[in-house]
Amino acid sequence: LLREDLKFTSKQVGVLLGIMNYAVMCGAPLGGWMADALGRKKALALTYVMLIVGALTMVTAQNFMHAFLGCVVTGMGVGVGLSVVTS
Repeated sequence: LLREDLKFTSKQVGVLLGIMNYAVMCGAPLGGWMADALGRKKALALTYVMLIVGALTMVTAQNFMHAFLGCVVTGMGVGVGLSVVTS
């Protein structure tokens, strides 16, 4: 779908699929800090905002960098959310 509709190369599709794991890894420590600094409810609310913004960014993506940014924001939201919910 990405290759057909947006004309991404195989390398670009691989980067998009792989970058989310790195974003989750970077977002997890941030989630612990956010839960301590803001409290769990506010940190979880920010997690929801990150997930919604990331999803909307990916849905509206017209080029690779736009899709990349959406994947990074969504991945960070997942990482933060995992840390906040389990803390």
